[in-house]
Amino acid sequence: MSPPRLSQTGKLLFNESYGSTDAVFFVTDPYWPHNTALFTTKLYDNHPRWCFYLLRSFSKGAHAGKSAVPGVDRKDLFNIVVPRPPIAEQGPLAATIDNQLAEVDRSIVSITKEIDLLREYRTRLVADVVTGQLDVRDLDLPDVDDVPVNLIDELDDRDDVPDDDLVEAAV
Repeated sequence: MSPPRLSQTGKLLFNESYGSTDAVFFVTDPYWPHNTALFTTKLYDNHPRWCFYLLRSFSKGAHAGKSAVPGVDRKDLFNIVVPRPPIAEQGPLAATIDNQLAEVDRSIVSITKEIDLLREYRTRLVADVVTGQLDVRDLDLPDVDDVPVNLIDELDDRDDVPDDDLVEAAV
């Protein structure tokens, strides 16, 4: 039995086909494909990133009628009719998607940092109350019935609260 071969570097589309998440990867580094992976380096005059986004748009559930484990059989892919813009348009379309997803990813990172800071603040607040560093016995809290069901919506309707302060005010 020969040892597994390392693929050559270069643009590649890689799809874990059975039993994993609906995952398609764009791989540019050397790799060893798993025995359930579908992959291609032949793009037939299509832009690599366009093909990547096209494959990401397929749902395994819609093409997984053969077993209880969701997956896409390569033979199923041959029968799917897809739009094929001219190669000159595929690159700019893929670049636009890349740019918009990068913006979404930056937002996710920023929001995740804010959530982490809020969790850290909550942990610190609980620790301060439990250890007696913060005395909340005389704190005047509103009755539960007086607290709005959706505080953010209520604050959003107010003109005197800037949008950037909504999260801080809701916490």
